[in-house]
Amino acid sequence: MQNLLLAGLSASIALIGLYGAWGMDLGSLRRIGQGAFPVAMSVLLLILAAAVVFSRSDRPVHAPPKRTLLLVSGSMIAFALLLPIAGLIGAVIAATVICAAASSESRVIETIALSVFLAASFAALFVYGLGLTIPLGPE
Repeated sequence: MQNLLLAGLSASIALIGLYGAWGMDLGSLRRIGQGAFPVAMSVLLLILAAAVVFSRSDRPVHAPPKRTLLLVSGSMIAFALLLPIAGLIGAVIAATVICAAASSESRVIETIALSVFLAASFAALFVYGLGLTIPLGPE
């Protein structure tokens, strides 16, 4: 029963994503449009929901601990709120640190190294590679 609820919730979120991306341009393979990523993620989520429905596993899906759920969700919210204020580098570092706090196995040095690596990678990919106009730091 829990598996069906999870599949229904996932399918609902996917359908909301598809509805939100309905009017967006998908672009082409050479130059993807703004709607390509939300549509791709929504379709993948629908496929995962279908896989859960049609799987023969009777094992229930266990929810993650509340602390983990809150911190991972909080990291996404922090990224969205900090991106216009602190820029891409600050938002990525903050989101990585908050996410790392969700695990009791994370270490400070590894978290710092990962956040710096991710910030540099995202800057290289999105700002320099794809040419998106995302501020790197505070304006």
